Amino acid sequence: YETDPEGFRRRVGATDGSAKYPRDPRLRRAGYGIWWGCRHRRNVARPLLGPIQVVPRAELRAVLHAARTQTAPPLLLCDCEWVVDNVLRLIAARQGQTHLYRLVDKLDHADVWKASREVLARRPPHFLAIRKVKAHCTVRHERLGIISARDRRFNDAVDALAKRGADQY
Repeated sequence: YETDPEGFRRRVGATDGSAKYPRDPRLRRAGYGIWWGCRHRRNVARPLLGPIQVVPRAELRAVLHAARTQTAPPLLLCDCEWVVDNVLRLIAARQGQTHLYRLVDKLDHADVWKASREVLARRPPHFLAIRKVKAHCTVRHERLGIISARDRRFNDAVDALAKRGADQY
């Protein structure tokens, strides 16, 4: 758990998407993962269902799954800037900036964005928090202060789960 600047106590988790054969649309199969901790019962490794098999959609699907299934307010660590930026826009819209709420209609994977918007609408306004982390870091990145040891551990673990989700095809 982590307490954010507004005083909300949040369960920290990480989300990720991955794909096998990402450059070949005929063979590409994606999956996603959610990691809450070592041997945590809510860790997830799932294949991305449906005909659109791309990593950004898998990344977004992981965030939707986490937001939908978590009971405690989560802080999600995500290495996909596109997902983080647009989830932050959705959160801002949920907190009163309604002109941003229509944003999802214009984004790629609008169906998943709309589902995310509906899940957030049923939650308290400050329920979900998300933060961008750098992907594929090493101890050197830790030493340079680019990523914390905890965030690197979470991102490495969720990366393995996302790959396992893609392997389930």
